[in-house]
Amino acid sequence: MATQLLAIPSRLHVLSAKLKRDRDIQTQINDIARKARTAAESFKSAISEEGSAVLLQKTLFITSSSNDISIADMQRALNAATEALTATSDLVVSLQTDIHDSIEICRGRKGHYESELDAILSKLSNMWAEIESLEVIITMHEDEATSLALESAELHERVHDVKKAAEEKRKDVETTGIIGGIVGLVLAPFTGGISLALAGAATGISAAVNLPCADTYEKTASMLHSDAERKTVKAEELKTQKSELMKQKFSLESEMGPVQSRTENLTEASNVLQQVTSFLLPTIHAIDVLLHAFQDMNAAIKDASLQNNSFEMIRFAFSSTPKRTEGRSSSYLDRLMEKWEQLEGILLQHGAQNFLLKK
Repeated sequence: MATQLLAIPSRLHVLSAKLKRDRDIQTQINDIARKARTAAESFKSAISEEGSAVLLQKTLFITSSSNDISIADMQRALNAATEALTATSDLVVSLQTDIHDSIEICRGRKGHYESELDAILSKLSNMWAEIESLEVIITMHEDEATSLALESAELHERVHDVKKAAEEKRKDVETTGIIGGIVGLVLAPFTGGISLALAGAATGISAAVNLPCADTYEKTASMLHSDAERKTVKAEELKTQKSELMKQKFSLESEMGPVQSRTENLTEASNVLQQVTSFLLPTIHAIDVLLHAFQDMNAAIKDASLQNNSFEMIRFAFSSTPKRTEGRSSSYLDRLMEKWEQLEGILLQHGAQNFLLKK
């Protein structure tokens, strides 16, 4: 059982190294590892020293005279072993309590990290939706800006065409007016100068006939161009907003890794600590069995000591090959032999030293 307890610290130290982000839990696990080592050493000492001392008393009973050994010595050895094993039991029970407490803390912290992870995933989901919405709006503004810019360009082209046509018409009218003037001059004596005045008026009207339309086109083109610029500026603003969201998204994604790692480490911590608890159960059982064996043996020794032939009875019970003889067979002797056989078997099983002394 000491070997099982000694296997716990090394395993816990490996686990502890993964919990640097949770210093308090790391400290608790390191404390559990130290306590497990102390409990293992205590158990080993109780068996190798106090347990072996009880076996030594048995050997002395067999190999010494009544003047060299007393029943009280055996009782003192049994009491010392019981006290040492009780101290070990207290350590193991305390260790088990600490482990259960740490398991609950690990589970609670794990739940906290899982909630944190869910919150990050929710934020990321909302950000993705917002980014996708921005991309749609940006595309819409860019498309509208392009369309408005094209319409503005087309209207500017129309303005150019209208002005060009007006200029050409003006020139044509001026030419016609000159010719008409000449004709008027020729005919003036006959018309009284009316043809010349009409020709001049016609020239002015014809030249200006398309200019109001050109002004309208130009104003509309200018408005469309301004709208296109506003759409472009808005698209750039939305791109900046999208860029900021992307930075926040990358930042949140970078947070996910450590949180996931902590969650996994705490899950492992809970599992390992649960396994350690299962390691302790056989040890607790073994200690309980030993304690009962010590207590039963002490009670059997006490009962036997009240008999007239108590020393001989105890020596006979400790004999390696006791033979029943008349007068020695009694309920006290049977109980002594049964309890000693149980106790000695358990002590030897756990590594107590069996002393074989010669007279």
